[in-house]
Amino acid sequence: MRVKFFDEEVFYYSKEDKINQAKKLLDLDGIDFKAKSYSLYMKDKKVYPSLYEAQEKENLDDIFIDLDHLMIYHEANE
Repeated sequence: MRVKFFDEEVFYYSKEDKINQAKKLLDLDGIDFKAKSYSLYMKDKKVYPSLYEAQEKENLDDIFIDLDHLMIYHEANE
């Protein structure tokens, strides 16, 4: 990986630590939300705005991996 991105600094991280830190910032359990992103994921020749959507919204933890690059929108029910 380092050879492929020689000019870029590559950071290694623990997936679980990143998810736990992001969950402290935002609680999405039971909330209907939309995510807007300027990064893209490619999967099966389709483009998705987040890892969460690329994984067919199966695991909410996937949204926390991308949280640094997302804007989360929620319309409050009145």
